[in-house]
Amino acid sequence: MSNEKDQITQENTIPDDAAAFTSELDRLQWEPDGMAEDTIRVDADAIREKLASGDTMQFTPPGEKETEAVDPVPEKKTRKKGRRGRRKKEKAAKGEAVSGDTVRLDRGAIAAKAAELRDQTVRFEVPASQEAAERTREQQPVVRVYEPGKGPKPILYEEDLLTREDMERIAQAARQQEKEQQASQPELELHTRGKKQKQLSPPTPAERQYEQAAQGLSGAQTRLFFASVLTIASLILTALAAFGVLNFRGGASFLPFLQMVILLLCALMTYDVAVEGLMGLFRLRPGIHTVLTVLLVFSCIEGVQCILSGRTSYGGLTCLCLTMGLWSDCQERSRICNTMEVIRRGGVMDAAVREPALWEGKDGILRGEGDMDTFLRDQERVPGAQRVLQIYCLAVMAVCLVVSFLTGGGSFVFFTRVFVTMLLASVPALSLIAVSRPRAMAAGKLKYHGAALSGWEGGKNTRGSIVVPLSDLDLFPGDKLRMNGMKLYPDVDPDKTIAYGAALICASGSGLAGIFSELLEKKNLRKCKIENLKRYDNGGISGEVGKDSVLAGSMAFMQAMGVELPEGTRVNQAVYVAVNGFLGGVFAINYTVSRAAIRGLGTLVRSSGVMPVLTAQDFVITPGFIHSRFRVNTNRIVFPVNRKRAALAARRPSEEARQCAILTKTEFASLAKAVSCGRAMYYSALWCTGISLLSGIIGLGITGFLAWIGSMDILTAGNLLLYTVLWDIPLWIISGWVRNA
Repeated sequence: MSNEKDQITQENTIPDDAAAFTSELDRLQWEPDGMAEDTIRVDADAIREKLASGDTMQFTPPGEKETEAVDPVPEKKTRKKGRRGRRKKEKAAKGEAVSGDTVRLDRGAIAAKAAELRDQTVRFEVPASQEAAERTREQQPVVRVYEPGKGPKPILYEEDLLTREDMERIAQAARQQEKEQQASQPELELHTRGKKQKQLSPPTPAERQYEQAAQGLSGAQTRLFFASVLTIASLILTALAAFGVLNFRGGASFLPFLQMVILLLCALMTYDVAVEGLMGLFRLRPGIHTVLTVLLVFSCIEGVQCILSGRTSYGGLTCLCLTMGLWSDCQERSRICNTMEVIRRGGVMDAAVREPALWEGKDGILRGEGDMDTFLRDQERVPGAQRVLQIYCLAVMAVCLVVSFLTGGGSFVFFTRVFVTMLLASVPALSLIAVSRPRAMAAGKLKYHGAALSGWEGGKNTRGSIVVPLSDLDLFPGDKLRMNGMKLYPDVDPDKTIAYGAALICASGSGLAGIFSELLEKKNLRKCKIENLKRYDNGGISGEVGKDSVLAGSMAFMQAMGVELPEGTRVNQAVYVAVNGFLGGVFAINYTVSRAAIRGLGTLVRSSGVMPVLTAQDFVITPGFIHSRFRVNTNRIVFPVNRKRAALAARRPSEEARQCAILTKTEFASLAKAVSCGRAMYYSALWCTGISLLSGIIGLGITGFLAWIGSMDILTAGNLLLYTVLWDIPLWIISGWVRNA
C-alpha cells in the first residue's frame, strides 16, 4: 500500500487558552478497553512498518471521521488489529510485563504541559522516534509559541508518537521560549502602551569626563582673574560717578569711553560665554549664556550712546554678569575634575544610598554597593534649579524686549536703554553662580574624604529628615580597640571563662568580637556554640553553652543580675563575664578615638534634619561614654533598646534604595561628610535660586514701572549697582553654606 494509505492525518484548530487546549486533547484520546487511562501502547512491529514508509508516524483515533484523501482500511486488517489489541489487553490485565519495545504516549504529560503554557497556542512537531530523528536532520523538531491577544489562528495539529526524549526536548524548548518572552516583556509592555522609550546611551567614562573638564581650565581661570580685575575697576568708576567724584557732563566724555574699553576687554577675557551663547542659539537651545550674549551686544550699543551723551553707562554691571558667567563655567569644570579625581584614585567604591522607611517610617542612609553607570550618568544631567534659572532668564529677556518696545516710543536710543536696564535688574549677577558654587564647594570638600556626590540627584536624595545608623565599627574601628589586660577568678575555670565569653561576644555581633577572637586563638581554645542568646537594655547579654549559663556585660549589669563582685573590682571600660552566676573574669578594653570618627559624628550631630541612631551592640558604649570621648551633644543621638538596635543593624539596602554618593574610603567620616555636604549643597542651591528669582522679579517690576511712566532718570547706573549689591550679599552668604557642612 502506498505511503498515503499508511498514514492518517488529523487536523484541528487549537484554541488560544490552555483549558480549551486540554479539552481538545481529551476529545482525541483513544482508550481501548482494559488499558490504562492515560496510555496508548503500540507494538514495535507496527512502528517498524511505519518507519519503513515515512519519517513520522501519525494516526487517527477510532470513532473519528477520516478525511477523503485517505483510503479506507480493509475490514479484515481492522479485525486483526482488534484481535492483537485484545491480546495485549489480556496480558496487561494479568499483570504481565510489557515488552521494552513498547512506545508509550502519555497524554497526561501533554495536558500538564498545555496547562503550564496557559494562554499560549503551541504546535508540536516531533519525529516518531529517535531513529527517525537521526534520519530527518534537516527537519528539526521545534516548538512555536504564538502570543495571545492577536486573534485566533488555525494551526495544524500533528499528533505524533512521542517518546520520552521527545517530551524532554519539547519541555526544554518551551522553557527557553518562556525565558526569551520574560526578557522582552518590558519592551512588549511599552509597545502595547504606545510609548516609545529610547534606550539610554552608555555614560561618558570618568577619564573622558575628566579630560574634557580639565582641558583649558587653567587658561580659563587665568582669564577669569583678569576679568575680575577689569570688573572691579569698572564698578569703582561707576560708584565714583554715582557719588559725584567723577562728573562729566555734555559732549563726548572720557568716563563712558573708559568704561566702554573695559567692557570690550572683559568681553575678550570672557569670550567663552559669548561662544557658548551663540552655539546655544544656533542649536535652538538657548540658555543663560545666550541671554548674556544679547546683553553684551546691547550694552555695547548703549555704551556708544553714553559716550556721545556723557552719561554713565551700565558697562560695569555688564562686566560683572560676564565675569560671573565665566566663573560659573570654571566652577562646573572644577567640580567635574574633583569628582572624577575621586573615581580615578580607585578604592572601595561603595555607595551611600537612601533606604526608604529605614527606622520608624523615616528614610535613612546606608552603605551599599555603588552603581558606576548611574553615577557617571548623573554627572551629565543638568540640575533642576539650573533649568529653572534658564527658563526664567529666557522668559525675562522676552518680557524686557516687549516692554522696551512698548515704552520706547519709536526711539532706538530709549529702547536700548530700557532693555539693558530692565535686563540687568531682573537677572542678578550672582544668580549665575547660585547652583555652580555650592556644587563646586561640595565636590572640593568631599574630595579629601574620598567621597563624590552622584550629581544633583545625589544631593537631592539627602534632603528631608533622614536617619543615619551608628555601628560599633563606625565609632571605634577594629584597629582602635585593644585588650588592656584581664583578671580571671578561681570560681570558674579560666579556659571556660575565656571560651564562653568570646563565644557570647562574637554571637552578639559586638565590635569587640575581633579582639576576643584573637584572644581565643592565642589561648588555642575551641569555639563554643551559643544558644538562647538574649539582650538586655541595662548593658548586657546572656546565653547558654550546653548546660552552663553565661553572662557578659558591664559592672552595673552584673550587679543587677545578682552576680557577686569581689572587693576592688571596679573597672568602667571592661567586659565582665560570669558563668552559672559566678564571676569568671574581667577584661579591660582600651577605646581609642580616631579623628575620622570625631569628624563624622560631629558632622551628623550639627546637621539639621539628620538623626543619628546608635546600633552598636557593645554595652560599654553608653550616652555618657560617647559624651566623654567625642565631646558631642548626645541629646541629638537616639539610643534605642537592644532589640531595635539589632533589627536596624541587620537592615541592608533594598532595590528601592537611591544612590547619593560614591565612597572610596571605609571610614565613617566619608559617609557622614557625603550626607552633610549633599544636604548643604542642595538647600543652598535652592535658596539661592529662590532669592535670585525674587530679586529678579522685583527688579523687573520696578524698572518696568519706571520706564512705563517715563522716570528713567531714577534708573541710573549707581542706583542699579546699589540694588544689585543689596541682593547679592545674601546670595553670597547662602551659596557658601557648604563651607560649614
